[in-house]
Amino acid sequence: MAESRLTDIEAERAVLGSVFLEPTLARDGLTWLRAADFGEPAHRAIWATIEALAGRGEPWDVVTLTSELRAAGRLEEAGGTTYLMSLLLAVPSPAAACRYGEAVRRAAYRRHLAEAGRLLLAAAESAEEPAEAAGPILQALAEEVPGPEVPLFSGAELLAADLPERADLLGDGILPAGGVGAIIGPPKLGKTALGLNVALAVAEGRPFLGHRTTRGRVLYVLGEGGPQLVRDRLRVLRRRYGDEALANVAFVFPEPGGLRVDDPSGRAALVRLTKRFEASLVVLDPLIAFHQADENVAGEMGRVLVGLDHVRREAGAAVLLVHHSRKVGLTSITGSATEARGSSVLHGWLDSALVLGRRPGGEVTLHYELRWAAPPEPVIIQSTDLVFEVVATLDGRRKLSGPRLLDLLRESGPSTAEGLAEVAGTTKRTVVAYLAELQRQGAVGAITGPRGTKTWFAKEEPSDADL
Repeated sequence: MAESRLTDIEAERAVLGSVFLEPTLARDGLTWLRAADFGEPAHRAIWATIEALAGRGEPWDVVTLTSELRAAGRLEEAGGTTYLMSLLLAVPSPAAACRYGEAVRRAAYRRHLAEAGRLLLAAAESAEEPAEAAGPILQALAEEVPGPEVPLFSGAELLAADLPERADLLGDGILPAGGVGAIIGPPKLGKTALGLNVALAVAEGRPFLGHRTTRGRVLYVLGEGGPQLVRDRLRVLRRRYGDEALANVAFVFPEPGGLRVDDPSGRAALVRLTKRFEASLVVLDPLIAFHQADENVAGEMGRVLVGLDHVRREAGAAVLLVHHSRKVGLTSITGSATEARGSSVLHGWLDSALVLGRRPGGEVTLHYELRWAAPPEPVIIQSTDLVFEVVATLDGRRKLSGPRLLDLLRESGPSTAEGLAEVAGTTKRTVVAYLAELQRQGAVGAITGPRGTKTWFAKEEPSDADL
């Protein structure tokens, strides 16, 4: 290897020049650089002195640095006053100081690698136990691997930063874009049907249980059931969802153990599928089909969560898990994600949980647990033709749904969204969302007045003679 690859003189000069122009970089931005990382002896002497000044918290500039080097008897070693002043002209832009520093670290690692090679060659030629001799050399080399540059932000910097607002795939914080959520509940309560409702709502960009969605493609991976079961459910669901929604959901039916998230090859295959379909949401139904860990052992489930996090980050998609609750009967005890089967590490790791339960009277309940937002109030839900609607709060207050709004419109006659909101006891925004959905279904129409105000009316239901 050429000697020039072992020492990046230009990068070293640029780092020093950047710090001369912006002295705070030595304290805040380049603390991971060490004097030994510099290959040029003069630069090592300069950086060691800068580290000493920064460590004492003393303000400094080129003049102060020169005085410090002279007092330590190292000014000549550092190249002298003229050389120090020339470094001010060696930097294109201090804003790129971290990039220059990374180049210095790479060159330093090349030197460590070359030295390790020489030591390993000597061990191979002379050591009686070469494996034992190689161990410390390789360990020392591993410790010198340049780590990633991790930025630091003060609270003031974060407040002033031009950062994008947090986005939700399911609105109101129910499932953040790129986050991880779960549908949790006992058997036979419709977890998969609810998962399909989420998938089709996102695929079409329509509200889910009254919450807005961000339209995107969905990869639905089923570890139980099969194509025939899904086909039969889609035949029913397509009465409510359009062809666009069906086209934006792709289904995968892997062989048992074929897409394990606790296996590198399995999660790599899952990432490839997600990227190939350009999905913004991946549904894994049920979670137990995608790992071989003991769900009651925190360490083993920790590896599963690491695998899920890898899929989320590498694929750039949110992940929704369908997961069973503990065997506590069909009644939800707490409405909490702590009812999820297995170790509590899953509960602590999720961004959100939709927890299903059943009341003694038979009503299906839905509780929300959210990390990034206040949860909506718990509700009673029911499904018609596999499509879930909110029908009431747990205390019996009726909640607005598409069918209920249609009944109100038939009862009241042609009305504005404001009028319907007043009758329904909800917001205009909620009414408008349901009216748009009903209009897509062909159940309502609207007449726009001279000032742009829409008057909504229910279309007549077809008679038996028309069918």
